[in-house]
Amino acid sequence: MLLNESFSYVYVNSTLYDAFLDYNEHMLETDRQYDWTYRNSGGNFVKKEGKIKGKIEENSVKIGKGDTLDIAYERTPDSQAVKAYSQGKLIGSGAYLNDVLAGINSDGEYEIESHAQWLMRSDSQFYGNQTLSFKVAIDKDADISVITRENSPGNILLVSAENLNSDETLKISTDVVKTDTNMYSYNGKNIFICPIDLYAQPGEHKLIAVVNEGTEREYTIEKTFTVSSKTFKTQYLTVSNEMNETNNDDTAIYEFAKLVKPARTESSPEKLWEGTFDIPVEGRLTTDFAEIRFVNNVQSSSRHSGLDLAAPLGTEIKAPNNGIVVFAMEGLLSPGNTVVIDHGMGLFTSYYHMDKILAQKGQKVSKGEVIGTVGTTGFSTGPHLHYAVSIYNTYVNPYQPLSGIID
Repeated sequence: MLLNESFSYVYVNSTLYDAFLDYNEHMLETDRQYDWTYRNSGGNFVKKEGKIKGKIEENSVKIGKGDTLDIAYERTPDSQAVKAYSQGKLIGSGAYLNDVLAGINSDGEYEIESHAQWLMRSDSQFYGNQTLSFKVAIDKDADISVITRENSPGNILLVSAENLNSDETLKISTDVVKTDTNMYSYNGKNIFICPIDLYAQPGEHKLIAVVNEGTEREYTIEKTFTVSSKTFKTQYLTVSNEMNETNNDDTAIYEFAKLVKPARTESSPEKLWEGTFDIPVEGRLTTDFAEIRFVNNVQSSSRHSGLDLAAPLGTEIKAPNNGIVVFAMEGLLSPGNTVVIDHGMGLFTSYYHMDKILAQKGQKVSKGEVIGTVGTTGFSTGPHLHYAVSIYNTYVNPYQPLSGIID
């Protein structure tokens, strides 16, 4: 009677090796698909396929800090292959569950399959394979990484924060960034866009992140990154004493601080730009970013904040990328007729010495849209556009956004 197919489960149950999930030292029964060969009471080998339903509750296997998870077998298999899937896509594989889990870098729910095989031997009474399948919700510690490859004085430092839960906080700091840092959400990641100080020393520097500051869950992440050396040009400029005194004195500085700088203190939390930035005007570069400038043989107290692009009076100035005009004003002493565009996430572009302003405060502009024309207003020796890029009010290398940042 036991040779009947209806009783094959008796042999399978008695010969199939037990397999469990060892989760924090608790044994959990998971779904098992088997392909098993056994010797029945008649002495013949019989192959049987089937499935054993597990008893794991939905979302019960969560891996966070301090949790342990492994697969325990009644008898160690001759081989084991573990695969991890995310939304049906294979994202990792290996011989051991712990190695596969360690290779997953992002939080989320993953489907795990572990295929174990026991080989036929001369004295085998049964052999075959089992595939365990289960879901794991992974909650890894937060981590940070530097995205930008070339980090030199005046450049933008991009830092990505991964695996930060919605109820967690994260702050970063480094000695080469002298301003406050803000975290933005983009494309499923948390991004910091930081201006590297123009006077940053070349070499290795620490990047420190504090997670959940001031709580019982506080912990610190420390990484290192390299700031490369960079040299800047020196320019000697001669202007009339009248122009120097009228357009470059304390009154002009005070006016700029009261009018232009406040426009660059609040930014859209969303990324407004798309892809790379264009040069806003076709012109000849006369002064580069961060040049050391001497005016009438007296060194300026600050570096040149952008690019001076000489072009004929009235040449069109086009928005280098999408954004919102947050400042548009004529007649300023130092920058002359000025426009400022917010591109989101703390990234601004500024346009000085314009002739005509063809954009209004609050206006949304698209890449390539005309916002004004080249002039020589304010502290200017000839028709040109002073084009500047800044993270809030800290000027950065204008060429970097031209090459694209983040995407």
